[in-house]
This record gives sequence, structure tokens and C-alpha cells, in this order.
Amino acid sequence: MDLSAERRGTLPWGTLDRDTIVAAALELARTDGLDGVSIRKVADAVGSSRMALYRHVHDKQELLDLVADEISRLSADLPVDEDAPWEVRLRAIATSMRVHLKENPAFAEFIVVHSANGPGGVRMAELITRAVVATGLPPDRVAHHCLVFSDIVLGRIHRELAGDPTAAARNARLLEAAQHVPEATAVRRHDSELRQVHADAVFEAEVDMVIAAISAESARARTA
Repeated sequence: MDLSAERRGTLPWGTLDRDTIVAAALELARTDGLDGVSIRKVADAVGSSRMALYRHVHDKQELLDLVADEISRLSADLPVDEDAPWEVRLRAIATSMRVHLKENPAFAEFIVVHSANGPGGVRMAELITRAVVATGLPPDRVAHHCLVFSDIVLGRIHRELAGDPTAAARNARLLEAAQHVPEATAVRRHDSELRQVHADAVFEAEVDMVIAAISAESARARTA
């Protein structure tokens, strides 16, 4: 539905639906952050009354939950199928989560704290779990690695958006200070390399470490 056309007037009776409401809320969040998402502002954006919105969502919390779940649904639309190797699937999941959360940074912390509990969030959890199940590990270790994977991936994305400790701009002053500290020989020796590390490389390295840990444990279990 064309939201720009809707903004020019009031929606005809019966044409408002949840998809339109969620799309408008997502657009507001991208431009104005979570503070820009309210029942009133979304109603204005779609050209409806607040009472009309309340027929589809109970309150702002439900509205935010619906948007978070839509982001998870989009993230779960992967370019690989379930016949692909589990490592390929986990990398695709991690990359997709990062792409969609960086497109919707206002919801990164929201999803880290509150999760996404609708069909989209459940679908994402199912994809992660099925990928780890394919390693052949026992149920308790599958659960362990699913949560570690989610923690590493969501935590890394959140740090990139909220304050990345590996960012070159953050570490520039530290590296400059190291030039004047005699005992900081190792830091000075690697100064140029430290300045060149970028977020993509860190993200990929952390995903690789999780996959390597799962692979190692799976290999040990097969030979035990």
C-alpha cells in the first residue's frame, strides 16, 4: 500500500490493516527512532484515526512488538535453503540479522532486551535451532550453542550500533597515546594494522569462532 498516498487524506473505512500499520511504524522508527513511534504518529502517517489503530493494536508496546517481529521475519528470509550445510546456514542467518538490524537500528536494543516473540521471531529461532541440530550434537549442547550463537551475533550487532569497542575512531586516541609510552612497544609495532581493522572483519571473525567451536565439539562427539 502506498503510504505517501494515504498521508494525503483519511483512509476509507475497512482498508486499514496490521501490515500497513507495521510498515508505517517501521518507517517512522528508521527516521525518528523509537520515540518517533506512537499510536498518534502512526495514525497520522497512515491517514487514520487513533481509534481505528486501536482496533488492530492494543497499545504502543504491542505495536513495537509487531515491528520487531517484522524485522525478524525479514531476517529469516534467507538466500540458502535447509539442505545447505549447517555452517552455511548459520553464516547466512548471522549476515541476514546484521543487515536487517543495521537497516533498523532503533530496534537493535529493543530486540536484544525484549526479543521478537511473534511468528517472525519464532521462525528465526527455528532456523537457528535446525542448523545446530544438523551437527548431530545432543539436545543440551544444541541448546547451549543456539544461545551462544544468538548472544554473539546480536551482541556484536548491538555493539556496532551503540558503541563499538573495535571501531578505529574510538581507538585512535589510544593508539596516539601509545606513541608516547615507552613500554607500549607491541601496540606501536602494530599501530597501522590496528587502525585498519573494520567492523565487517570483526563480525565475520566472531561468527567464524562460534562455528569453529561448534564444529570442534561435533567432531569430538563423533569420535568419542
